[in-house]
Parts: sequence; structure tokens; C-alpha cells
Amino acid sequence: MAYIDTIGSALDSLRRYGIPIPTDPAAEIWSTLLRQAHLDPIQAYTIAASHDASSVCVLASEHTLSRSLDSVSEADALRMGPIYLRLLFRLHIGRNQALGRVIKTPPKEHLPSKTCSISAQRFVMSAWSLTVASVMSGARVHNTSAIELREAFGPLMQKNTCELCKDNAPARISEMIRAWLAIRRTI
Repeated sequence: MAYIDTIGSALDSLRRYGIPIPTDPAAEIWSTLLRQAHLDPIQAYTIAASHDASSVCVLASEHTLSRSLDSVSEADALRMGPIYLRLLFRLHIGRNQALGRVIKTPPKEHLPSKTCSISAQRFVMSAWSLTVASVMSGARVHNTSAIELREAFGPLMQKNTCELCKDNAPARISEMIRAWLAIRRTI
């Protein structure tokens, strides 16, 4: 992360000597920072925020999803300032809340049949709820991938013999993943 610190020091020096800092994220210094943002996303975001480079913050914010907000130190928070700190928290917390809304709805129920009773469907709903709780208790809920969702919810129907349930669950999982992928990943 020394490389990111060097970029930060260079930007601080530009400011100190009254040299205008470019605002375009395509500028060499910002594009270099963004290429390294995955190494220390909080630091990259903090540097951009401390120079009020909002378009760079937007691009860097997606990388912060790989980290917990616990990794924002007090010094980082002071350096990025209240506006960018609030935007970062809103991104992370908003994605956590959005994931909860997206995954809580279970597959559609159907009328009882010879192969699928109401109690069997209640079992599926209960298993779905337990899976929701498991996903939501994860360490990085805001950065849950579509693959992780498919792996968590996909096995629920493996032992079910009802064709209607087997059709409804994959349709619901696909709908859920589409909705999750549509949630913003940047500030």
C-alpha cells in the first residue's frame, strides 16, 4: 500500500505548492490510484475524498465493498470528511438493507397436491428463512456475490420431489439475483 501512500503524498504536495489537482478521473495520477485501489480501497477512497475528487470517489467506492466499515480508522474518517464518510456508510448500509429486501421473499407457494403438502411447502419456507438469516449474518453482506447467493439458496430444492416447487425456486433465485445485481455498487 506504500504505492497508494506515495500517490497521496504527491497529491498533498501539489496542493501545498498551489499546483491545481486534476479533477478528471482519467488524469494519470487518478487513473494510477484507481488501478491500485483494490490493494487498499479505503485508503484510495480517503485520498480521493480528501482532495474532493468526487468522480474518483465514485469509482473507488466500489472497491471499498470488499472491506468492512470497521477498517475505516478515525484518521481516515477525518481525512475524508463528513460528506464522503456519510456517502461511504450509506453505500455499505444501503446495500445491506437492499440485500435483505431482495432475498426475504420466498418462492411462490402453490396449491397442495399428492406429491407436495402444505407442510412440505412450509418446510421449504422455513429453510428459505434460515438461509436468509445465514446470508444476512455474513461478515460482508454488502459485497455478497451472485454466485454466493446461488450457492446458498440453490441446494434448498435438491431433496424436494415436487415439480412445482422445483420450478418456482429457481425462478425466484434468478429473480433475486437479477434484483441484487441491479443494486448500485458505488456512492
